Amino acid sequence: MKQRIIVLYGHSLVLSAVGACLQQKPDFRILNMEGVPPDYLKKANAAHPQVVLFDITLNPHFAALLMRNYPKIIPIGIDLARHQIWLPSGKFIHLFTSDDLVTAIETEMLRHARTSDEYGL
Repeated sequence: MKQRIIVLYGHSLVLSAVGACLQQKPDFRILNMEGVPPDYLKKANAAHPQVVLFDITLNPHFAALLMRNYPKIIPIGIDLARHQIWLPSGKFIHLFTSDDLVTAIETEMLRHARTSDEYGL
């Protein structure tokens, strides 16, 4: 199976914990990146990730910036204080385990692929 590239944006404790959990999944390749959004977005796009995970409590407007400039990359916000993840559809989903996060990532990637095919992205 082809590895899917997941980028972690930032260096919060939340993302460190999430990254450690996801690195145990053999079909995910986890990259850590940080920086200011314009430079970061170019660097992240060059890695060709399918998903960028970010701490939504530290970067609430990051998803809009990413979606506007790089519509092929899926932003997923994590809020561990509320045990939730934010998806581009605008939904918040309760997060209880790392498997819940993996399922949400995979589901969002499938939804995004169907939407991209439909709109020619």
